[in-house]
Amino acid sequence: MQLTLFHLFITDLDDLIAQSMQAVYDDLGGRAWKCEVCKKINKDKTNIRKHVETHFQGFDHHCTICGKQSKSREALRKHMSNYHK
Repeated sequence: MQLTLFHLFITDLDDLIAQSMQAVYDDLGGRAWKCEVCKKINKDKTNIRKHVETHFQGFDHHCTICGKQSKSREALRKHMSNYHK
């Protein structure tokens, strides 16, 4: 399921990400984070933030050098590092 700003009425990407993830706990009381869009779980909050961002349309990030469009800031960062060092 792809979410859009029109469905959620939220304009700030970081707020949208924060509202789309939830802290969860395993049987031993260890903390993890869950993507509310696809239910993926990750123990690292930073990794789940990067993952959650890929679900949202309307927040595409473009390379200033070649124009490549990326679904997340992390994907654009990796592109820049790999192709435009």
